[in-house]
Amino acid sequence: MGEYMPSWDPDGSHSPNSLFAASFAQTGFAMDLPSAELFYELLPAHYVRVVRRRG
Repeated sequence: MGEYMPSWDPDGSHSPNSLFAASFAQTGFAMDLPSAELFYELLPAHYVRVVRRRG
């Protein structure tokens, strides 16, 4: 990752994990969790028929 060093510390030794942690420290992270009902809306619909002879 030598050619992609951050401008705030070009001589430091950084891993992808340390750069990821630094980006969250600088900008934060806003989680947008969907509602629980969205799960049911995304399920595929299956239509069934009840056959009285079989029960």
